[in-house]
Amino acid sequence: MENIIIVSDENVIKTYKRRYFILTLLSASIFISSFQVYEQSSIADVIIRYYGVTYVAVSWTALLESLPSIFLFYHIGKFINYYQLRKTMLLATFFCVIGSFVKCFTLNRNHFWLLIISKIFPCFCYSIFYYVAPVLGATWFKPSEAGLVIGTLFASSSLGAAASFTLPLLFKHKNIEEIKNLFLILSLICLLIYSALLCLMMFVLVDKPPKPPSVAAKKRSQAKRMPLKVLFTNRNFVLIMLISFFVAGLIHSFRITLNKSILSNFEMKADILSITGILYLIFGIVGGLMSPAITRKYPKFKIIIILHLFLILLFTLLYLFSLWLSSVWLLYASISSLGITFSGLIVLLIDYTVEVSFPFPESISISLVYLTGSVSSLILTQIVTILAEHLCTLSANLVFVFAQTIAILLSMCLTKEMRRQAANRCENANEVNSSDEL
Repeated sequence: MENIIIVSDENVIKTYKRRYFILTLLSASIFISSFQVYEQSSIADVIIRYYGVTYVAVSWTALLESLPSIFLFYHIGKFINYYQLRKTMLLATFFCVIGSFVKCFTLNRNHFWLLIISKIFPCFCYSIFYYVAPVLGATWFKPSEAGLVIGTLFASSSLGAAASFTLPLLFKHKNIEEIKNLFLILSLICLLIYSALLCLMMFVLVDKPPKPPSVAAKKRSQAKRMPLKVLFTNRNFVLIMLISFFVAGLIHSFRITLNKSILSNFEMKADILSITGILYLIFGIVGGLMSPAITRKYPKFKIIIILHLFLILLFTLLYLFSLWLSSVWLLYASISSLGITFSGLIVLLIDYTVEVSFPFPESISISLVYLTGSVSSLILTQIVTILAEHLCTLSANLVFVFAQTIAILLSMCLTKEMRRQAANRCENANEVNSSDEL
């Protein structure tokens, strides 16, 4: 059911069905980009054998995704804010087509350097698609739906990463020639999917709906340009950045180092790795959709964020305990629980960022949060990888426990400020009816 809300005699607030088509296209783009980001790290042992490189080198095929958020975070946010939805998504998808095309020529076993170059395109655009997500939610969807939009896109990302963890089974016991053929098939599939998405976007994408979906969206579009320092004087926003530094980066590095942790502590390594990766990411879909549904009914962000952080710490300790005991079932249980809470927390942090930074452009505020998470991802992944090489994976993963403890302490300092919801109270007071709008 599409809402039509009368705010005044001159202004009508509407939502349009087209928003679901745009959300589907963005979800598909994030899905296939997420698959490509984690494609090599999920089969790190195969890549090492095929190209003759180190595990650290393979980890960089996924860490490339963090670089745009570190070095180009502000420029990406400004680009999206200026060129808006249509041009941004078309350009990003076009770059993904180029990257998939280049990857088709990386089959030579001496061409790992070319593989890295081809990975730059989907990794860079993966960040852009994520930056677009809150913009889509704020521009086309009602405020009560924004969290579910972010949750849907995060679920798509988790599903794409989960698909990459099926690859260890696909490459199991394959010789070099068979590995080469599978690499080519995967590259061609990605190329075809991106090409189809690019064609669809040309016909479906529109920057903004004819009428805004909420009073907050209208106020944001009418707001005067504000300096960046406005965000850094916002206590809650700064705290969210710090929490993201310790937790968002942890989530990304956890996915990358999962391969090393499983292969070092269990027998039947390929089977357990695939099942673990799939469980972690499939349950991540549940968490990504569940947490915004909770905040929609119970919008107490501070309490829910703290609860998620405590649960993440508990399940991380159970995960480390499973590595110590080499207990497969405890591993599966802890990983599934981490998938739910990790994904739920990220969606909460993104939604809360838009909430507390209102009416500042969400593309820029979100880019700053992604910056801190990406810097943390680079640091934590390298620390854990190096410690795992010189000590053991169990000791290396204690870094995650330390980071989570600091995040919990920071979350205690959050306030209950809700700027976006306050802007929409007049909307709720003036809603008079609802009907379909095509």
